[in-house]
Amino acid sequence: MDRTNNTLDVPRRRRLVGLLSGLVVASALAAAPAVAQAQPAALPSSGPEPVVNGGFEAPSDAEVPGWTVRYASGTGGFDVTDDPVLSGGQALRMSDPSDTEQIGLLSAPVRVEGGMDYELGAWALVETGVPSVVVYFYDAGGQQLADHALRIREATGTWAWAGVRATAPEDAVSARILLYSSRADVTSVTWDDVTVALAGTGFPNSGFEDPALDGSIARWAPRYATGPETFTVVDDPVHAGDGALRMTDPSDTEQVGLLSEKVPVTAGETYDVGVWALVERGIPSWVLYFYDDTGARLSQVAHRIYTATGEWNWESETTVAPAGATSAQMLLYSSTGDVTDVVWDGVAIEVGQAWAEESIGHPVEASNILDTSYGIGADGRPDVYAVTAAVPARFQVLDVETGALEHSVELPAGATGSWAVTTGSDGSVYVGVYNNGHLYRWVPATETLEDLGRATPNSRYLWDLEVDDEGVVWGGTYPRAELFSYDPATDDFTSYGSLADEEYVRSVAVTDGKVYAGLGSSDPKIVVLDVASGERTTLELPEEHQDNEFVYFLDVRKDTLFARVTPGNHLLAHDMKRGTWTDLGPTAFGSVSPVGPANTVYYVDAENRLMAYKLSRGTITDTGVADLYPARDFGWVDLPGPDYPGLTLSFVYQTGERVLYNPVRGTHEVLQTEAETAPIKIQSVATGPDGRIYSGGYMYEGIAAYDPTTGQTETLPRGYLGQVEGMLAHDGDLYLGTYTRAHLFRYHPEEGWETGTNPEHLGSLEELEQDRPFAWTSVGDRVATGTVPSYGKLGGVLALYDPDTGVLESHRDVVPDQSIVSLTAIGDIVYGGTSVFGGLGSSPTAETAVVFAWDSETGHKLWEAELAPEVQAVTALTAGPDGTLWAIDNGKLYELDPTDGSVLRSSQLMPYLWQGASLWVGSDLEFREDGQLYALTRGTIFQVDPETLRSRELADGVTNYTFARLGEDIYFTRSDEIFRISPAAG
Repeated sequence: MDRTNNTLDVPRRRRLVGLLSGLVVASALAAAPAVAQAQPAALPSSGPEPVVNGGFEAPSDAEVPGWTVRYASGTGGFDVTDDPVLSGGQALRMSDPSDTEQIGLLSAPVRVEGGMDYELGAWALVETGVPSVVVYFYDAGGQQLADHALRIREATGTWAWAGVRATAPEDAVSARILLYSSRADVTSVTWDDVTVALAGTGFPNSGFEDPALDGSIARWAPRYATGPETFTVVDDPVHAGDGALRMTDPSDTEQVGLLSEKVPVTAGETYDVGVWALVERGIPSWVLYFYDDTGARLSQVAHRIYTATGEWNWESETTVAPAGATSAQMLLYSSTGDVTDVVWDGVAIEVGQAWAEESIGHPVEASNILDTSYGIGADGRPDVYAVTAAVPARFQVLDVETGALEHSVELPAGATGSWAVTTGSDGSVYVGVYNNGHLYRWVPATETLEDLGRATPNSRYLWDLEVDDEGVVWGGTYPRAELFSYDPATDDFTSYGSLADEEYVRSVAVTDGKVYAGLGSSDPKIVVLDVASGERTTLELPEEHQDNEFVYFLDVRKDTLFARVTPGNHLLAHDMKRGTWTDLGPTAFGSVSPVGPANTVYYVDAENRLMAYKLSRGTITDTGVADLYPARDFGWVDLPGPDYPGLTLSFVYQTGERVLYNPVRGTHEVLQTEAETAPIKIQSVATGPDGRIYSGGYMYEGIAAYDPTTGQTETLPRGYLGQVEGMLAHDGDLYLGTYTRAHLFRYHPEEGWETGTNPEHLGSLEELEQDRPFAWTSVGDRVATGTVPSYGKLGGVLALYDPDTGVLESHRDVVPDQSIVSLTAIGDIVYGGTSVFGGLGSSPTAETAVVFAWDSETGHKLWEAELAPEVQAVTALTAGPDGTLWAIDNGKLYELDPTDGSVLRSSQLMPYLWQGASLWVGSDLEFREDGQLYALTRGTIFQVDPETLRSRELADGVTNYTFARLGEDIYFTRSDEIFRISPAAG
């Protein structure tokens, strides 16, 4: 290979990431002889051009063409030789037998550009002496502006690079290289391949293009144990160019490594460091070492590659050079514990853009109570016990009469909310939580909260709790639909295993030695366990209600079992003596109260009225109390004073208000309690059409909007929306999709919020069995959304809404039995990504997710294609500014051909092993106006160069599947908090 024209690509005006040769740079340049510049008649207009006869290949008689003798001695001189040579057929031998005379050979001028960074030097095989390479820079008048000298202090008898990296002075137009032996040296050296090149972005021989020298890797040094096949330069596979480095470590007891030459760095500077790696086996690493000016090691950055993909992947870190750092070097490494085969290419270190991160706070903060229970406190007054969902959740004790907060206890990490609170006969309060599946006990007498442990080895959610006459606590779980019990007398849990081929035991009721368990999600049923015998039977629902998903609530009230089924939301009453069912009609949420005066239970119906059901007669009466919200369970309390004769019914809203209803007087009151508010885990985030950052919370029925110009967050009215799964800014409006029942809304920010009209309800996809509208995109004047179906169902929907006509067009099974979880569009073509997984509780029938193209004008699918056979979800799609199509599965980035979906290129951003775990969303993609691509996957945000697929990490620990971008700023979430990252100034 001819390296005399070796120009390394680098962006113009890039700040210098210099190279210090493994040889020693002379600290005092006074020894460098001054050389007058003889300007050429004309310099090329672009460059740098090759050094004239830099490889000494031109025919030569007495003189060396393109070179000028300086400091000729009577005894020494220069000869073109054919042995030894580095490349080509010839090289230059310099002989200086005198220690009193100097000799030198000066190159012709080479054009340079002021302010640019260059690597200048030659390959040298030194047999004796201390020869030098001297570099001179000149202005247009031939005046010398600067010089740089490097002395080769070690005569190794092997080829080694001798060069410097330097920034050309602003007025420089040319450079010359002097090959030199001083008066004090007796020298014998052979020179070859003299080069002037733009400084590259990596270490010397970063692409392993230089040939191996005497079996060693040029400009890299082996470390630790090595054998003849440990390091080899190969031409296949390579990532770029003609060469790459194969590292082979066959031993799991020895370590091997290859160390680069040092490069200079600046303390406090941000650097992007990385290498392309193709790992065939093992867990190789690279390590970057920082040194001070004495050569003492200051710190290191290590990067391990845990997944052997057999494909080229960019393995990088962004780091800051520590205080005092002046140089760095890279180690390519395999540890003692690894048997490794890896190919390395394109090792790079370059100055990177620093990014600043800041928190903008907790945009969604509220009381979020999902269940309650009642009891008597240590002061003898009635209390209500509640858990506010948060990270972590908080257990609270409220005085029923006054609403005062008496106690608040933070639950342990992993407990983020509760659907299951109940009071035992001894006054103890039991709390079952999600996401850690633990059971807790509050003891009012001692005012302490105890962690009783995880209910079952598999439990994540405890969905309902009831206490039997013996004081034993019973509950149901997700996943695996397990029934369990906890006996306070023995402090033991008992698991009764999965009750059916379902995922949820959503509700539990106990009476007369039997436990009733309400199941879902694909085949709702009630399983009855006889505790004494262990016998299990099934109580069938009425035929007309068997097409629901869940038996969501169960309660036994005397001889009647009440069951609320969803999504039909009907409350059913089962006479356990007669074996008959009665349909009490649709209800808002929840089940029925405990039995109150006159043998009556109460519930809130679908019209938000408080209804009374008389058990002895089976009759329903409207109490006249209306405009209610769903009750988070009921309790009967005895309150002092004439306003509350007898027992009074109490219930609490999700938002923390307490409602009292006295059946004797027929009166009711609503009181805002002191229930604590807490930040709520963010479920979705998006940039709105008004430049605000919108966010929705998990199990929260609303949104908040953060204004970057004022730094203020507006919490919009709660209760009209559901849990927001996806958002899209389109033509001045914000489109929202909510869980459950896949409701679709359009919000006009400039008109202000008006519950019931703005946001405008566009419709629901409930009739198509859909639940979660995650995916959104604009397609021409219309918007499109893709959905995940309801519990136990397969097959998502592609829906298109026309704002001009108000028409909502829906297409199910665009890809049969697969959810549609990502969307983008190019022109009139909608591109969708699917997940093989359907609603929770369903079992996939497809093995591989696909990308598809849909013609929005004709309503037909054009094609579908797989990314790879193992991919089970395509969690993000976007279109590039040049019409390219990009996708992420769950860690891997793909560039696709938009005409047929074929994979053009790919790069692994984060490792992931597909093992059948349910996955809908987890990634996001968006191009910036300047063509840079931002990618979120597996909790990490990357900036990706779409030309090279090189990536750099911008933020980690992200807990959402989307980010929002506004200009250069990126907004993302960690749990209940939103953060912003921006390019740092300076």
